[in-house]
Amino acid sequence: MRRTGATGRRPRRNTARSVSTTTAVASGNPHAVILEYADANDADLVVLGTHGGPVSGRYLLGSVTEKVVRLADPPVVTVRTDGSTSE
Repeated sequence: MRRTGATGRRPRRNTARSVSTTTAVASGNPHAVILEYADANDADLVVLGTHGGPVSGRYLLGSVTEKVVRLADPPVVTVRTDGSTSE
């Protein structure tokens, strides 16, 4: 069983001393632009939100996220963007 805080969300633990992040805005075919940016900037990690709701207790990935997960060289972390938790 997962422990949750008063809000129902799992408590966050920040174990990193410092994490460098970059946010960018670009136009074009979304998955291609994300992949090109990651390659051009030697990204160590790509973080993307999921899209869609739960289906049979599992969350679906949006088409852009799915393509990036399958095609990216660096690791890709997906994050549910609706703030809910599942057991």
